[in-house]
Amino acid sequence: MHFKSAQTTASIFHFQETVLKVTGFMPMDSNCSVVKKIAASAFHCIGVSILLGTLFSVTLYIATVFWGLFGPGAVASTIGNPLIEWLTYIPYCFTNLRGFIVCSLFWFHGKHWSHIKHRADELIHATFAGPHKRAVLVRKWKNTAVVVGFISILLVCMWETNSWIHYQDQDPQRYNLQFNDAVAPLPMKMTVWQYVITWTLWSTLPFCLSQQIFITVIMLAWILNGCINKLNAAILEERAYFRGVVSSHSDQLWSDSKALLVLAEKMHVRITALRHRRLKMVTFCEEVTKTYGLILFAIYGLDVFTVCGFVAAIVADTEKFLTAYTLNFLSLALYGMYATVFMVPMVLVYEKGSYTTLNLYRLMDATSPLIERPEGQQLRLAMKTFLGISKDQILIFHGAELLHITRNLIAATITFLFSCVVIMHELLLHSKAAAACNHQNAQNTLTVVAANVTTICH
Repeated sequence: MHFKSAQTTASIFHFQETVLKVTGFMPMDSNCSVVKKIAASAFHCIGVSILLGTLFSVTLYIATVFWGLFGPGAVASTIGNPLIEWLTYIPYCFTNLRGFIVCSLFWFHGKHWSHIKHRADELIHATFAGPHKRAVLVRKWKNTAVVVGFISILLVCMWETNSWIHYQDQDPQRYNLQFNDAVAPLPMKMTVWQYVITWTLWSTLPFCLSQQIFITVIMLAWILNGCINKLNAAILEERAYFRGVVSSHSDQLWSDSKALLVLAEKMHVRITALRHRRLKMVTFCEEVTKTYGLILFAIYGLDVFTVCGFVAAIVADTEKFLTAYTLNFLSLALYGMYATVFMVPMVLVYEKGSYTTLNLYRLMDATSPLIERPEGQQLRLAMKTFLGISKDQILIFHGAELLHITRNLIAATITFLFSCVVIMHELLLHSKAAAACNHQNAQNTLTVVAANVTTICH
């Protein structure tokens, strides 16, 4: 059965689709007119330009870092530990890489977007039968997608503004817009205003686009959550229905074989329909993770490494500026939120999907007087089949089948980041102690040599 996307999924993702279409990353509809295909091709050229520009921006930043560390005018490290020093350079590199990798992956996998929307439409129509309730939910999801999309852009703009304020506070002369050595120590000239435009178009914009792609996955998970909640509620309603029938006809029901057969048949039909809905959810979840698995893996991995970079910057504490502390802690909170809080809707899919199995056990326990009788054998078989599907075909989002998005992932991420703080702090203390010991040994050696020279002279 085909549904009008304008009434469901397409309207939910209108904001994200518009942003991705304008920048050339949303695939064109195969059934659109020639004029629209030409316009879409022009927008695709913009997308290619953004990807090439992002690659240039990443290369430029990496070259700047390497030239500063190993070039002719390289300055000696003030941190004392090469690992921590390297980690302090990776955040801006990985924010660039995030935009490039996520947008590139969506470019190649975006052709599946229309199919995923169609699957979502089928799932919504199968779960929420009433057109009014469905319209209310779609409007709610659409508003959520728009609000989260705007908030994500606002957070990126706030972070970029804070970065600019920090660097201007650190070196006002160098970050004057007319200063023509913005990429120093590289042996090339670029004014600060040119670098700002380059960074905005080929770093900030791709990162915002990667966030909109991330939000589409989050909202798909949110839709699936709503369908799972409805399924669990329906299973509990079946248990309440059976108990209500038994309590109202307790005297005559168990002696009336025909009435028991009718009751079992009614419940069998409804349980079978619920099982089909569960299968639709499994298919939908598998298709979403198949399309977006690499994207989720890239987003999570790059965000966690970015957080590690800002943790290293906080532990190293090389910049004694208030804006530096503000930027580092804001970045730590922001990217930590991307790797944990933004994953919660996908975690809930697994958690609420597990409740389906528990609710089925409760339903089978409540209906045991019926399904153990000959009249309820078909119902018992339907319930066991449903239970087997629920146990074997788990609803779970994963990243490239390597990263299973559950509550354990969030707990492990937080534990890993706290461990990084402790380990980096200990490494830094060890490096400083070793450096102080070497310095003291050098001073002692010089003292002994000077004493020997004095003795020889006398």
